[in-house]
Amino acid sequence: MPMAVSVLGAVAFAAAAVGATAVLGRATDEVVGPAFGRGVSTTTLRTWSVALVAVGAGRGLSVVVRRYFAAMLEARMQAGLRTQVVDKYLTAPMSFHQTRRPGELLAHADADVIGTTTVIKPLPFSIGLVALVVFAFVSLILVDPVFALVAACLFPF
Repeated sequence: MPMAVSVLGAVAFAAAAVGATAVLGRATDEVVGPAFGRGVSTTTLRTWSVALVAVGAGRGLSVVVRRYFAAMLEARMQAGLRTQVVDKYLTAPMSFHQTRRPGELLAHADADVIGTTTVIKPLPFSIGLVALVVFAFVSLILVDPVFALVAACLFPF
């Protein structure tokens, strides 16, 4: 469950990052440009202000969700693996324990588990990065299909 929620947070961040540029562009067209000419109504100003704050809050919240649940996933995996390592130590014969120092066994129960689970935490971030590329490309297609085609051809190079 934490992995799914963390990935969902990463994808939400990618969507919010691309969405923020669209909202900022529209807000510029609807508020900043007309402000120099005919003026802008208070309702329009409030609407776009709320939209910008909402997108920013969504980005911030999605980062917190991704990081919190990725850390939860890592901590749960570490707890489970530590329990398995310690259970294995408990079933080992006494001759095994007599040939090793207690500190060595504790170090393996901690450092090996941390080394094993370190790779899981960046996984939602990496999935979010792929989602960011997809969302950005879709946005580019919606804005200018010809430029998107040129970008798609040049991107691999």
